[in-house]
Amino acid sequence: MKLFALIAGAAFLLAGIAGFAGLIAMVTMYGAALAAAGVILILYGVTRRHDLVPARGPGHDMRDLGGV
Repeated sequence: MKLFALIAGAAFLLAGIAGFAGLIAMVTMYGAALAAAGVILILYGVTRRHDLVPARGPGHDMRDLGGV
């Protein structure tokens, strides 16, 4: 997931810079928003913390938590 965030962040950042600089035909603010999203994704990708959502809960409890 973090590798995907790095790749997508780099692509968003490059597309945003190209759009902001006028190399690609897009609205300037859209290019700035793409660049900002790219920076956020890259920052998430390079952190050493765990994933935002764990793959499964801790422990061996297999009960359904929906109802009694």
